[in-house]
Order: sequence, then C-alpha cells, then structure tokens
Amino acid sequence: MLLKIENLGMVDRANIEVNGITIIAGDNNTGKSTIGKALFAIFNALCNSEEKIKDLRRQELRKNIQRICMDCFDKEDLPIRLFEITKYLPKDLSNQLIYNKNIDIEDEIKSIINHYQIEISEKSLKDLQVKMKNAVDRIMNVSETDLQKEFLQRYFLEVFNEQINSLFNVNSTMDIVITIKNRDIKIKFSNDRCTELEVPYKILHEAFYIDDPFIIDSLSIPFYRVRNISVEQRHLINSIKKYDRLKNENVFASLFAEKSLEEIYAILNDVVEGKILFQDSNISLQSKKFNKPININNLSTGLKAFVILKILLERGILKEKDVLILDEPEIHLHPKWQMQYAQIIVLLQKFFDLSIIVTTHSADFLAAIEYYAKKYKNIDKCKFYLAKNEDNFNTFIDVTNEIEKIYKQMFIPKFHLDELNYELEENEDE
Repeated sequence: MLLKIENLGMVDRANIEVNGITIIAGDNNTGKSTIGKALFAIFNALCNSEEKIKDLRRQELRKNIQRICMDCFDKEDLPIRLFEITKYLPKDLSNQLIYNKNIDIEDEIKSIINHYQIEISEKSLKDLQVKMKNAVDRIMNVSETDLQKEFLQRYFLEVFNEQINSLFNVNSTMDIVITIKNRDIKIKFSNDRCTELEVPYKILHEAFYIDDPFIIDSLSIPFYRVRNISVEQRHLINSIKKYDRLKNENVFASLFAEKSLEEIYAILNDVVEGKILFQDSNISLQSKKFNKPININNLSTGLKAFVILKILLERGILKEKDVLILDEPEIHLHPKWQMQYAQIIVLLQKFFDLSIIVTTHSADFLAAIEYYAKKYKNIDKCKFYLAKNEDNFNTFIDVTNEIEKIYKQMFIPKFHLDELNYELEENEDE
C-alpha cells in the first residue's frame, strides 16, 4: 500500500509505503501522527461502507415514515390506529426498500396495512402514499458516493479537529491517494470539505489507533459517561465493548489466534501474567501475584499498554490484514518492556500480515524493531522514514537504506549532554 499526501494539516507532502511495518521518526511537531490519523480516518470511514449506507438509509426511512404517518392522521384517529401504523409500517417498509428498490411503494403500504388489519380511510391512505413516495424517492436517490463523502468528511473533521487543509497554505487543496494492488483511492478536500472521492474497490479492513494506555480505564465506565476522548480512542474502546454482542462470531478467530500466536502469547503472559476478567463494568486481571483480581485502573501504565494488545488478540478483534497504528508506544515502558513490545510488533506483522505504522522518539525501541525484524526474517517488510520540518513544511524522507540518519538525529541530544558533562568536569578541575 502506498500513501501519498499533499497539504494535510501540518504535512506538506508525504509518500509513505505501508507494506508491513512502517517506522516514522523525527522531531516533535513534524507531522508524524498525521500519517497514522489519515489512514485511520480513511479505513474506518470507508470500511464496509455498503452496510453503513444501508443502515443510514434505513434509519432515515424509518424516521421519515414515522413522521409522515403522524402528519397524515387527524386527532380522532389516535391513539390505537396511529400507534399500530407507526409501530409496524416504518420497520417493514424500510427493510423492503433497502433490499428491493423496485417494489411498488403504494402496493407495499396497502399490503402492510392489510396484513396488520389497520383501519384507515381512503383519503388518509392516499395522503400517506403520496407523501411516503416523495420522501422515499428523496432518500433513495442520494448516491452512495455522496454518502461515502459525507462519512469521510465527518471522520476527517473529527480526527483533525476541523482543520484538514494545509495550515500554511489556506487556499490549497488537500490530496490523498492510496494505491492498493494498482488501484487508487483518490480523495480531495477544499476548505475542509470533501470535494472529490473515488473508491474503486471495497475496504474490508479496520484501522486501530493506540496512543494512550490510560484509555483502557474507560472500559470500566458506562459508555455514555466517557468524556474527553478522541474519535480514535472511542473507536478502540467501542471495538472492545461491542465484543460481547459478537462473541459467537469471534470464537473461531480467538482459537486460531491462540494456536498460531503462541510465541506472542508467551511474551504477553511474561509481562501480563494471568487472565483478564470481564464482569459487567468491572474489568480486572486475575493473577497469581495478587490475592484477588486487580482492577485494570490500578495497573501500572506500562502494563496497560500490554493489556490492550492482549485484549485485542484474545477477543479476536484484531484480524488478519487490519491496520494497526501505534503512536509512540514506548513512552510508558521501561527498557526491557520496550524490547518485548517491539518483539510483539514484529511477530504481529509476521503472523497477521498487518499494516503497522509506528512513530517513535526512542533509538533503543527503533533498534529493537530493526533487530527483531532481522531475527524473524521480515526486515524486507520494514520501511523507515525521517520526518523533517523545513521552513514550516513537514516532509518525510525514506531512509530505509540509510537508517543511520535517524539514529544520528536521535543521538544529537546525547552529544549535547556529553559536552555539558565535559564542561562540568573541566570546571571542577579548575
């Protein structure tokens, strides 16, 4: 997969290959996170878009059908007849329309009314049919492309806090092209609005964005009370919480994952020893280390980072060929756990064939990914990019064949410390 971006927020241009593990390093404020957020927005806005569009049309049809039913009756028809029509007609008619666009609306309304033995005058029936037909035509004639553009626009507006186009050139057009198997998804935004969208194939895979281990604390809070989290974090939590409604579908995925990923589970269990328990809103870790299960909110931040991966794997949420975006995952990990986390990343890519984007500031973490990729013989599926800011323009340089450029930049602060230490020693000698 090749991602090309121009004029997105703080990013002037980027040509990023995501075909395995893509590591992006560089100074703060160079747009590293923008790359992952763009992929997150695109994949989750367009993933299974056909079903999303059907659900959206169905909801809009039901809402309009119910409103029209209420408008077409006089007060003397209430409450029984109106209740019966607004109870059955929206559901039955909207489902028929979604899966059979060629049905005769007037005949279908009569059929439903007769089926449920609802009494209705000829005048009310005629008014109902005319208004219903106009509303249905209006909703069903909205093109799938326009609805896809609306989905994508809303995702981008929320992910980028309504600042999509270039922050430096306000009159520019934001362009994104994603090339997968020689076919291009093309996206254009102007004035923070999606003006063009071409999607020549179905997006079947989700993207998961992990940037803050503390987000796992939200699992023990009722969803309606969760506040002040990003759309990326909300998607992650919602994916975990909705598992209970899908547990039967994930049984085989979980079993297959456990059998094929024994090495990953061995590492995870070395760090997060025990079983994660989900009991209503109480989520805890049952471990031999504790006399009783410990609430996940009371775990260390580093442990929470591993717990998130453990949950995604054990519940079969993370699937083959999905997109995984890890924004500076090493921040809360001490050196040993950084090494183990890097090892898991490499093994996940190898066994799941994931597209993984990692941003990092750590030379040790970067080296761990590089060395483990060599150990497990998938270094050829790693790409390394250096993010740079020049004259307020953020660009990305492919340094896969000269990774030392990243290490050199990372070690500059250490050189300054060495100079400071030398200066202090000189002063002591004086």
